[in-house]
Amino acid sequence: MANNSKNIILDRQFVVWSLVAMLVSFMLTFGDGFWSDIQFWVDWSTHLSKQGYEKFPGNYPPLYVHWLWCVGNFFRITSTDISISIILKFVVLLPVYLSQQFFIYLIWKQVRPYFSTTFTTLLFALTALNPAIYLDGPVWGQVDILATVPLTLSLLWISDPKMRHFASTAFVVAILTKFQSIAVLPVFGGVFLRHFRSSIRGVPLAILAILIIIAPFMWAGSLEELWNNAFAGASSMYPFSSLNAGNLWMLVHGNSKDIYHSFLPNAPWILPKIFTPNILGRIFFILFSLLTLFYSIFKGNRRNVFGLAALNAWAFFALLPGMHERYMFMVVPLTIAWAIFKPKAWPWTLVSTFLVSWNIILINPLAGEYLWTPLSILVLLGLLLSSVFALAPNFWSKTKKHYEKLKLSPKLVIIFWLIGLTAMLGGIYSHLRSISYKLQENEVFLHENKLFELNHTDKFPVRYNRSTDNNLLRCNDRIYEKGIGLHAPSHLYTNLPSNADSLFVETCLDNEVAKHGRLSFSIKVDGHTVWKSPIMRGGQASVQARIPLKDAETLELLVHTEGDDRWDHANWINPVIKLREN
Repeated sequence: MANNSKNIILDRQFVVWSLVAMLVSFMLTFGDGFWSDIQFWVDWSTHLSKQGYEKFPGNYPPLYVHWLWCVGNFFRITSTDISISIILKFVVLLPVYLSQQFFIYLIWKQVRPYFSTTFTTLLFALTALNPAIYLDGPVWGQVDILATVPLTLSLLWISDPKMRHFASTAFVVAILTKFQSIAVLPVFGGVFLRHFRSSIRGVPLAILAILIIIAPFMWAGSLEELWNNAFAGASSMYPFSSLNAGNLWMLVHGNSKDIYHSFLPNAPWILPKIFTPNILGRIFFILFSLLTLFYSIFKGNRRNVFGLAALNAWAFFALLPGMHERYMFMVVPLTIAWAIFKPKAWPWTLVSTFLVSWNIILINPLAGEYLWTPLSILVLLGLLLSSVFALAPNFWSKTKKHYEKLKLSPKLVIIFWLIGLTAMLGGIYSHLRSISYKLQENEVFLHENKLFELNHTDKFPVRYNRSTDNNLLRCNDRIYEKGIGLHAPSHLYTNLPSNADSLFVETCLDNEVAKHGRLSFSIKVDGHTVWKSPIMRGGQASVQARIPLKDAETLELLVHTEGDDRWDHANWINPVIKLREN
């Protein structure tokens, strides 16, 4: 195939698959995240926006923490409370979207020597449609893919004589992004030793990179906290043989079991201490790492270095204790890179994708009411395209030929991303703007007018125009200026003036509880229940009520728990009373 024709096809694939990845990423971000993890982003961003790096409590390495500093200050500058929402999820995951784009770019740049239309299509699809990447990032809300970008660059560069002096810098950046990158050290170290004279020249630059990245922590005097939380204490934070990780220790010991449990408690000498998941797992991984280390020293090259790295990352998850459900994720992008340089290795991307996705889905399934709309559109689009393919083959063939003649500049990817990010930021801006209810003639807010003395019997705080946790009122990922925030069970009551005509109000659980909470609302007029909401959960759309009040004397607003009340943060949004003219 002529080089020009090959380049046209590659450029077209690059542009199309980049657009697909962007659209799928944005769509799946609306899925239900693992909200306890996203709460960490809320807490850490809030801390960084108020106190900076001083006494930072997070257990993540510093590079992503710097992005959270940007996130926190973005919300501070826009005078917006940082709380769990789709808005926050989009902002914190922006580096994740770009990291996936890096792998699509990597395929476009590196696959030319192995080019075939089918093979490159397969590689692009394995990246742009990879369920593990989406389940870990856009859906869950995690950032594991970030470290694989510098990690991939470090392996590329350590096996390239012209770029080898940058390899150590990329590797330390990976570790300072996600500590699990240390799993690849035996492979990187082996190739480093194989080319020691040229590799060692990059160490000063790596040291400089470390100093630059940790500088804000040094300046704030919190370097010790960073070391203890993100590195030294990382392995002891969850002292379990397996924490939702389908590996050796889940198989032989079970989930969330003691990492120091002895399999030979009555054995002599020090055998009881050795035969524990904590020690045996480390021994197994060290032995495996020695194997990949020696192989890397003697045979490490670009064609197999990613395969060796993927194997060691796989062993890291499979053999070590203390693993979480997502810690095998690194294997997926490494096998994608492996397949670029060794095309016959592509099935291992499928295998690792299946295993990583399965492990993640067991903990955080793909769900979310916002996903029904794009799913419905895709089902109808699939029906349309398959019908054209089956019933109008000539039209399909002509359309395909036109597509194959299409020349797309790679620069279009930048334009697509600028448009996508602009749209995303525009959506964020519109959501950050609070919704203000404009009172019509003879309308007043129930909680702000002196005609009404609103009493309550609540044991939790009742706040006007704030949530019960004293945040901005949020429902449906929108901010509202007016309303009453409280905690169920709740009972508000007031006497009504003689000219009260009707009540209009919206009810919801505040977004600060994410998908948690289970409650219902009811309204009583003169002691009789005149309206009751269905049972509502966190994240569901608000429910409106319009109640006639003519000749009524009393009004009661009640919120009822429907189970565990720990998350029952309720909002009466825009409670408006319409008055009759006297």
